[in-house]
Amino acid sequence: MLLKQFVIKTLLLVFITSAICFAVFQFFFPHKFLLLYPLFPIFFGIINIFIFHSLSLVKESSLSKFSTRYLLCTTVKLLSSLAFIVVFLFINKEEVIPFLATFLSVYFIFLFQEITSILNLFKKNDKSETTHAKT
Repeated sequence: MLLKQFVIKTLLLVFITSAICFAVFQFFFPHKFLLLYPLFPIFFGIINIFIFHSLSLVKESSLSKFSTRYLLCTTVKLLSSLAFIVVFLFINKEEVIPFLATFLSVYFIFLFQEITSILNLFKKNDKSETTHAKT
């Protein structure tokens, strides 16, 4: 149930962020627009769904297992993002500033969503444990 809600929220965030990306570049910087920019939210949305699903599978496990899984997912996300940035910048050196500004903006938007959803996952887990403990 939580995964379904998270996927819906993520898809909504992907749509809104892609639309904003597209609108900003079409209206304010049309000469700097690349079709790749509105695709960044899709990339991070898919990664966030994978991370949330992976973490929801171990939320009932020990804290060390959860922490290890979170660190692994975050490391893979960071390294894949870094590899993507490096490859793009080798291919297209003229678009460094708009590319990095867009990429990092979208990265931090989805990082904020990831962190708040994980915190909510823990809050809901704690509430259900306290409810079960009282009965």
